[in-house]
Amino acid sequence: MPEKISARLEEFGKKPTEHVLYWTSIWCILAAGMAWLIAWGLAYGTGHPEFMDCRMKQILGIPCPGCGGTRAILSLLHGKIFRAVYYNAFAVYSAVWYLLFFFTQTAQRISGGKLRGMRFRESFMYVAVFILFVQYLLKLFVVDYVV
Repeated sequence: MPEKISARLEEFGKKPTEHVLYWTSIWCILAAGMAWLIAWGLAYGTGHPEFMDCRMKQILGIPCPGCGGTRAILSLLHGKIFRAVYYNAFAVYSAVWYLLFFFTQTAQRISGGKLRGMRFRESFMYVAVFILFVQYLLKLFVVDYVV
């Protein structure tokens, strides 16, 4: 049985980058969503909502790079784009590019290749890292920047 799994993983790794990213992202989104739901259920089910607070901020006293990500995505879903960017620009950038990638890749799969899905570009990652870095510096050094 482990040999079959190993062989399938090896074969999966030989697929085009877009295929690997497409399926990996689906599983990561599902896993992150389940983890968040479990944490939320534990926090509010036990009457300890502070469980949802950022552990890095609690322990070290500084925000993590992801602080504000949930607020950013919720603001984005409510159409408050500037507020979302203010909370966490990296989360907004990532969500927008992920949705574009996911929908175009899904359209490509449904159309049997007649429609072309978005391709992975390293430049997208460089921009994401730059946004994350700048946003984190703002959180650390700008007084009253929301965290």
